[in-house]
Amino acid sequence: MKRSVLFLIALTVVSTPLFAASKNANLDISASVAANCTITTGPVAFGAYDPVGANAAADLLAAGSVTVACTKGSVTTIDLGNGGNSSWQSVVGVCGPAFPDYAS
Repeated sequence: MKRSVLFLIALTVVSTPLFAASKNANLDISASVAANCTITTGPVAFGAYDPVGANAAADLLAAGSVTVACTKGSVTTIDLGNGGNSSWQSVVGVCGPAFPDYAS
């Protein structure tokens, strides 16, 4: 009989579900994000320019792309210049007094 009682007590202890206690707490998290930008460009390909024939009266048009992505709050300035070969003297020396208007 003692064995039966001990067996029943052991079975009751083993079959009783065990629950872990739960506790909530706050976890402070912080991060420092540097102001940063990336810039990518797509080429502007004008192709063949004919200042005497086709482009004497019509502009030669082409398209390119500039893509800028910055972190939120970054101060950004984009400046598109005339390029490395846009000085009046170099164009006048090659093309005469007329030159393509790259900035319009």
